[in-house]
Amino acid sequence: MDPQEVFRRGVRAIVTDDPRFELVGETARESQAASMAGSTAADVVIYDPGTHSARVCAELAALSPTPRMLVLTTKSSQEDLYSMIRSGATGYLLKDCTSADLLGAIALVADGQTIVAPRLAAALVADLNQDTGRQADRSGLTDRELEVLAEVARGLTNRDIARELKVAENTVKNHVRNILDKLGLRSRVEATLYAIKAGLVDPKR
Repeated sequence: MDPQEVFRRGVRAIVTDDPRFELVGETARESQAASMAGSTAADVVIYDPGTHSARVCAELAALSPTPRMLVLTTKSSQEDLYSMIRSGATGYLLKDCTSADLLGAIALVADGQTIVAPRLAAALVADLNQDTGRQADRSGLTDRELEVLAEVARGLTNRDIARELKVAENTVKNHVRNILDKLGLRSRVEATLYAIKAGLVDPKR
């Protein structure tokens, strides 16, 4: 979803030229984003947030299955980044990215992983470290929670983590909720960035 026709055409050309992906729809209107994503069963929605981004994100989150959201925008402020992450975005790129960057991000987001434009990620990690304060002490997490956090940072879903750790999926959900509560975080993206900052995962993986 992007209001600019020229930009949509560019993204369309890039995506359709890659055999890994199928473009199932596009729109210039935010009001049509969720209905189109639902009717086409889209796996990933590439979205340039507008004035109704909160409503669009809520509508996308209500879909089943829920598509993953990759933000592609010119908005580079920490406020915009935080807002979209907390609204459910798992990817955030700026429009000056390369074609290879975009295709790589689509693949990562489709696989359940997290991607943030590099120049924004460093600032976000620093902010998270300050905001969480004493709660960001990893010693507050149990060994199992640290293990789950590392798997979340690798991009695994709750189901994948449950299979990996040989526990029930609901158990993993509870661990993830406890992790976010203890660290003062709101999303898996923030948890991933925290895990990188804490040295629990290699950011180049």
